[in-house]
Amino acid sequence: MGTSVSKKAKYYTTKIQLSLGVGCLLFLGLISQTSLVYSQEITPINVALNIPLSGPLAYYGQSIQEGIAIASDEENKKLVNFDFQDNEGKAKVAVSIANSQLLKAPNIYVSGVKPQLMAIKEIIAKRDIPHFQFVFDVNIRPNGEANNFRTWVNFKEEPEVFIHFAKEIKPKKIAIVYVSLPHTNEEYQQLIIPGLKLKGVEDVYVQPYQMDLTDFGAIALNVRAYKPDLLIISGFAENLAVMTRRLYEQGLIKDKNVIATYDLIDALNLVRPEWVEGVRVSAPLFLTRKDEDLKIKNWFNTFKERYNKEPNYTDAYAYDMAKIFFEAARRKAQNQQKSLTEIIQEIDMPGLTTQLKFDKYGSLPISIERGVVRGGGLYRDVD
Repeated sequence: MGTSVSKKAKYYTTKIQLSLGVGCLLFLGLISQTSLVYSQEITPINVALNIPLSGPLAYYGQSIQEGIAIASDEENKKLVNFDFQDNEGKAKVAVSIANSQLLKAPNIYVSGVKPQLMAIKEIIAKRDIPHFQFVFDVNIRPNGEANNFRTWVNFKEEPEVFIHFAKEIKPKKIAIVYVSLPHTNEEYQQLIIPGLKLKGVEDVYVQPYQMDLTDFGAIALNVRAYKPDLLIISGFAENLAVMTRRLYEQGLIKDKNVIATYDLIDALNLVRPEWVEGVRVSAPLFLTRKDEDLKIKNWFNTFKERYNKEPNYTDAYAYDMAKIFFEAARRKAQNQQKSLTEIIQEIDMPGLTTQLKFDKYGSLPISIERGVVRGGGLYRDVD
C-alpha cells in the first residue's frame, strides 16, 4: 500500500510539474506576444509637413495644424510623429524646407498650398512616399501617381455646383472673374465654361486676374458694363474680400445672382455682411450640415472648447487626414510587407467630412453642396 501511494504521489507530482511547465510556457508566450504587439503599436510613422504657418497664406497652414492637434488628442500620440515646418507662403522657402526634411527620410509628406506645392512636388515624387496635397487641382494624379492623396475640397467637385446653379436661374449672360493659376485655368477653361455652353449659355464674359492684384475697381466697372445675369467669382480669401467690396459698390451683388468658390467662406471674417449677402457658394457639407449632424456638432464644440473660435473646413479635412495617418500606422504595424501607399489606398472608414476612402484619383468622395451667405454666416441653400 505504501508503495502504491508513493507511486501515485510521484505521478501527481510529475503531472503538476508538467502542468506548471506548460502554464509557464503559455504565460511566457503571452508576454512575448503582448510585448510584440506593444512594440508594434508604438512604432511611429514620421510625417513631414511643409505648410504656410505665417505670411499671407497662414490661414491654411494654421488650420491644418489645428485639425491635426484635435485628432492627435483622440489617438495614441506615439503612433505618429509630426514635423511642422513653416514655408511662409514662399516657394523658395518651401524648397529649402523640403530638402532638409527629406534628409530625415519621412514616411509621409504633407504640402500646401498651391504655389509652394508647385515648387516641391517633383522633389517629393522622387521619394515615392505618400504625398498629401492641400491643393484644389482638378487632378492630383495627372500622370497616374499612386502616392498622391488629398483630403481637401477641390476643383473636380466644384464645377457641377456652378453649372447646376446656372441651370436653375437660367441666365442669358454670365460673367466670370477668376484668379489665373494653372489649376483655376483648367477648372474654368476645360470644365466650367464648356459645361455652361452645353447648357445653352453662349454669352460668357471671362476676366482672369493675377493673384497679387490688390484693386478690383477696373474689373468691377468692366463687369457692370457687361450687365451679367449671373456672376461667378474665384480667388484667394484676400482677393475675394477686396473684389466683393468693389462689386457691391457697383451694385453688382444682389440676392441669388452671384456664386463664389470655397475661399469666400474663408473671407467672411474679412468683409462686411452686406457685401456678400445672398451670395451662393460651393460649400463643404461639414459647414452646411453642422446643425443637422450630431457628430459634426459635437466636433464643433470640442474645437471651440480648445481654440475659443469656430472651426473652418480646412480644420475638419486636416482632422480626417490625421485620422488616416493613425489608422495607417496601426495597419503598418500589423503588416510590414505592405507599403504605406498601398495601406492608405485600402483604408475605408467613416470620417468627419465624408467616408475616408480614396478613389483611383487620390481624392475622397464628394462632400460639398451649394451654400448661401446670410447675415455674414454660411447656411445650406434650400430653395
